[in-house]
Amino acid sequence: MRAGMLRDIVVLKDPGEAVTGELGSVSYPNEKTYKRWALVRGLTTNERLTADRIVGVQQLRFLFRYDQVVSSVKPDWTMEWEGSTYDCDYPTDPSGRRRELVIIGKRSERGQDSD
Repeated sequence: MRAGMLRDIVVLKDPGEAVTGELGSVSYPNEKTYKRWALVRGLTTNERLTADRIVGVQQLRFLFRYDQVVSSVKPDWTMEWEGSTYDCDYPTDPSGRRRELVIIGKRSERGQDSD
């Protein structure tokens, strides 16, 4: 990967362990955030029908330099990019040479403003 290819700042969020409080409320007091440079490319955009409306679904391909934080991403993590939140998939190493990692992000409905 050449220098300068990664042009987008992506915030990776590790929720940490869930803590159940009084009245059954769940919180994540140990959430950790990490900022990493990435190259973001669109994969698919489509729509799905929910009970009361049509919802757009967007998937993006996030390409990162290989590092310990990015390689430890799990599906309970989220990514933030340009004001939107994306659910994470497990990272993959497309070349198998530990130079870069790809994470497919699906635009999350949690934390999004509704129109």
